[in-house]
Amino acid sequence: RQYRRGSACLTTYALYVGKGGYSLLKGLALDSGVYQSCRVGLEVNVINQLRNCRVAWLLVPIVAFVNVASAQPSFRDWGINQITISDPVVASTIVYGTNATSITVTNDIRTITTNSVASHAIGAGNRNSPAAIPRVYQVDATPSFASNPTFTSIAVKFGVTVTGILFDAYAAEFFAGDPNGWNYSVPGNAIGLWIDDNGGHVQPDGLYHLHGLPTGLMAQLGWSAESHSPLIGFAADGFPVYALIGEAVNVHTSSYVLKTGSRPTGGSNPGGTYDGTFHNDWSFQSGAGTLDACNGTTTVNGDYPNGTYAYFLTADYPVIPACLKGVPSEDFRVSRRR
Repeated sequence: RQYRRGSACLTTYALYVGKGGYSLLKGLALDSGVYQSCRVGLEVNVINQLRNCRVAWLLVPIVAFVNVASAQPSFRDWGINQITISDPVVASTIVYGTNATSITVTNDIRTITTNSVASHAIGAGNRNSPAAIPRVYQVDATPSFASNPTFTSIAVKFGVTVTGILFDAYAAEFFAGDPNGWNYSVPGNAIGLWIDDNGGHVQPDGLYHLHGLPTGLMAQLGWSAESHSPLIGFAADGFPVYALIGEAVNVHTSSYVLKTGSRPTGGSNPGGTYDGTFHNDWSFQSGAGTLDACNGTTTVNGDYPNGTYAYFLTADYPVIPACLKGVPSEDFRVSRRR
């Protein structure tokens, strides 16, 4: 597969399924975001993938199931190592349906059933068309801490809003296309990801999801700098999620600070100075802010009058928490989505 930034299509693409790794598709010219749709454990509808693409030739029109043992997603080969571009926030002007979300609690399990349609306007930035996508997320309604935190990733999502929109702390973008290397930070915005002014964008399968502060949702929920944040959502482990303001109108800040000096060079290391381009540019420094390493703290409010541990979205890095203190629901693992 060859990719040129700014090109409308990939020049070649192959999709493999089954343990034998049989090639089903070759010589396709696909939209540059299609690679994200070829995720392990997900059903990939080839026809939907091709709807906005120019097809050179197609060997087998088929709906394939991608097996973890036989297919790995490919990633764009970025070479940017500093924040040098100015990518304006995309204005939210598109309304593409009506949000339909219900939240119920049965036997200590909280179930969020949604059509994944944003309850506010979204931006038109990255050529992907938003769509209603039915999802069901179940989380623990009485969560507790695990022995060790779970770090979120492109395969483990952070949580979901009360309107059913997925929180995603990471983008599937890596320096030199190496998924084991340096992951680009969405708040750093060095590569430009068409994030709208409500903190989200649309992925190739049509799912609108959040990488930043959900300002449109916050406004709808009556968020104010003069009082404790309303409930914004639930993390994958079941703990509540709020935005910025805690009890006693305390403005919460993260405890992550930029590293000093220069990054390593050679191989798939990017070099350059630590400036927030990558997640790896940051390190946790206890006490630097008001929150712990998972952007959490205890809080008391109308939702939890006896107090609870909760996560807070912040204005500064990482914005969306990068780890979970409890046990994440399998519904937030990419290969296990309902």
